Amino acid sequence: MKLDHMITKLKITNYHWFTTPDMNADIFSCCFLKPKTNISLSSNCLYIGASDEDFSMIPVESSNPILLLAKDSLADNLIQEINQILISDQILVGKKSCLIEVLYSNHSTQDLIDEAYRALNNPIALVDTNYKILASSQNIIYDRPDLQEQNILGYMTDSNIEAMKRDRVYEIARENGYPYYNKAKDAKYGWVTALVNIHGIESAQMGIMECNHKITDDDLELIDFLCRLVSLELQKSNFYRNNQSLMHSLFLSELLDNRIRDISTIKHRIQSLGWKVTQNLYLMTISEQHADIFDKKAQLISKQLHQILPDSRWVIYDGRIVFLICLPDAQGTIFYAEGELAKYLEINNLTAAVSRCFHSFLDVRKYYEESLTAHTMGQRFDPDNHLYIYTDYLCQHIGDIVSVHHKMNDFYHPAITKILEYDEHHHTNLLSTLKEYLTYPDNPTLAAKHLFIHKNTLFYRMGKLKELFSIDLSNGEERLKIHLTLKFMELE
Repeated sequence: MKLDHMITKLKITNYHWFTTPDMNADIFSCCFLKPKTNISLSSNCLYIGASDEDFSMIPVESSNPILLLAKDSLADNLIQEINQILISDQILVGKKSCLIEVLYSNHSTQDLIDEAYRALNNPIALVDTNYKILASSQNIIYDRPDLQEQNILGYMTDSNIEAMKRDRVYEIARENGYPYYNKAKDAKYGWVTALVNIHGIESAQMGIMECNHKITDDDLELIDFLCRLVSLELQKSNFYRNNQSLMHSLFLSELLDNRIRDISTIKHRIQSLGWKVTQNLYLMTISEQHADIFDKKAQLISKQLHQILPDSRWVIYDGRIVFLICLPDAQGTIFYAEGELAKYLEINNLTAAVSRCFHSFLDVRKYYEESLTAHTMGQRFDPDNHLYIYTDYLCQHIGDIVSVHHKMNDFYHPAITKILEYDEHHHTNLLSTLKEYLTYPDNPTLAAKHLFIHKNTLFYRMGKLKELFSIDLSNGEERLKIHLTLKFMELE
């Protein structure tokens, strides 16, 4: 047992070290040590001594032995506690060995769950992300009709799914990265929720019911170990091998992780998976407005969006649904605000953020991060919208980067400050008029509509702007500086 792991389990804390210990050392035993004891010291034994004794004559090297000093009255208790920790660790190691033996004996996932049930003495259910039961403890008579119903249906019941969502058990287990124990108020039994990941993709979930045996820290460690073994088992099973959708997701997750940097390898993987690709690629991330989407809703969303975006692949990654989209051209008309995608997002209370068009699969990670920036900017400036396009926030992103080292008003066009002061003094709307005019320079009718004014009123105001502030909108350089100033002002 590693020394650092042992120390975390100690309840007695009133001790100190005789020498600086190697926390990575393996400890197999523990015993009491007297200063004048003439024994051969072992590097894998933790020696306990009384703190009021003189151990200066004992030849202690950096590698051995490890000497822990405590008050004489606590030394016996300390030895007893450490020995109990070592015994428990040996039992845990034995249980892990049995699970490993099942894994490498070409048995099934069910056999692995059966062995885990014997080790934990509590019933286990393993479900996929659609809440289909992949394996569960056999011949268990539950005192809850809903659990009996689940065994018959082969799926979790909707009421249990909703209860788990309400208690956020999956969400907390994801945040912790470790099995999560929870006992709801007035509940008869506690539950442990654990997640099974394959190459970083959540592929299954595990529930352990605390009905026969109280869950201990060692049990949680064993469950965490079991999740890793189940991950390996699923990867070699037909469930994993035949799941073509998962294979697509795994490849996309590798691209997002930036793990594949060889274009020839990427082309080979694309060909073997049968992807239809074009030169026009986009990254889109999907988020839900108020709830977690790591469940069958995510599967449903992805399947429905695949009908709108047929030449796309998706994966659940970092808490979002991420789409890699191939389009026949670089116009991206599918992302227009009035399109089918935007309507779907609004109806289902979802938000999507889209990167710029790119052309190399080596850049997937870069444009994924760009889509995240689009989401951040969109939530900041247009929180009521459901579709955020990075190009709409490019100027704000530039300004956000610049603002780290400079004051934004140092870059303002001088006329804009004067227009702002004029509006405040005369209670006019010349600045907002200028902004809409520059946003829709070739469509004054639409600009006027956004301002809720007649087109002639728009022209009148623009004439007044040119007259009062001597701005030349026929000059492209001047127009750029003014428009950039207006975007920078949104950051203030």
